Amino acid sequence: MKKILLSVMLSIMSGIGVVSSEAVMKIIGGQGACDTTNTGCSPIPLTPTTLCTVSCAVEVSPSLVNASRFVGGSSRGVGVCRISIDGGVTWIACAAQPFTLGNREFYAEAADGSIIAVGSPTGPTICTIRRSTDLGVNWSTVFTQAGGCTSGNLEGHRLFCLSDGRCEFLGSDSSTAQIFRSSDNGANWIAGESAVAANCGISGSVWDGSVGIFPSQAPGCGGGGIARTYLASSSDTWVQSAVWNGTQGDCWGQIIYNSIPRVICQSSGATPDGRYTIRDSVGANVQSLTIPNAGIAGTNAGGVAVSPFANTLYIMAQTSAGFLGTWVSRDGLGTFVQLASFSGGGAGIRGGNAFFANGCVYFAVGSTPMFGKIC
Repeated sequence: MKKILLSVMLSIMSGIGVVSSEAVMKIIGGQGACDTTNTGCSPIPLTPTTLCTVSCAVEVSPSLVNASRFVGGSSRGVGVCRISIDGGVTWIACAAQPFTLGNREFYAEAADGSIIAVGSPTGPTICTIRRSTDLGVNWSTVFTQAGGCTSGNLEGHRLFCLSDGRCEFLGSDSSTAQIFRSSDNGANWIAGESAVAANCGISGSVWDGSVGIFPSQAPGCGGGGIARTYLASSSDTWVQSAVWNGTQGDCWGQIIYNSIPRVICQSSGATPDGRYTIRDSVGANVQSLTIPNAGIAGTNAGGVAVSPFANTLYIMAQTSAGFLGTWVSRDGLGTFVQLASFSGGGAGIRGGNAFFANGCVYFAVGSTPMFGKIC
């Protein structure tokens, strides 16, 4: 009898497994991060939890080597580098700050555990990338370039690092979108292609090492926004794929949905429960989204999104009452169900991000910082 029970227990344990470190390496929008055959993951339960509302970071990146560690910036400005070693519950300032003057700062942890910081210490005219190999105790400058990096008034630049040692920063100053890339965990960088974006700031970006997209913050500004899509077959370059005509509304959500780059837009002038659309990389409307109790169209109504499983999309956005809301669709964007509403956190949500790691969806948002998870 004991042998039978032991056999059953071993069988169950082999089916459950352990969430592999590869799950941590999936970044915003990474589809298929949960391998049910090898790790025993189940679809994410609907239990949103706020981990932090005071000193937490926004624009957060998961560690590639430590499942409990996150790195990010607490707010715009100087002295914002923060690290959590307990899964986002508490945050501490880095022992030393990479910048003493600056606009916005962006952080990510590379596959070797080093922390990368990107900022413009003298305004949007100088791009500086710094690196720490001891979790923020000491920093060294690894790259500088005039222009083409960050601006304090633009939303959603992104710094990504992958498990193979590649890192990319997708950013812009007030007029130029540009790619910066490293192949050795951020030790050395080169400036990639750039394109004039008609003074349209980047609203966000997503990249998983093979496909990605980053659109403009305001479609129609200066004669048209810009959407650029990464093509794996085009020798590691980004190409402009769409110029928005201004009728799509504010396109704030960037995802890789079922392995395809998509943009989520607020449809200007639409009804309260049907003002969102999901569009492809050339700007065509793929599907209208009905999100119940979503906020009124405006500068703070935009949000962040992540697509961890096939035909599944999580959205964090402002509710009609001005709070932070979370929604999920599990039926191919046909129906969205509101999971929760949190007081505060709605304003400035476009400056945050969402990602999938350790079997959970994490979201970091807000001018009033908030960091939470759904798992």
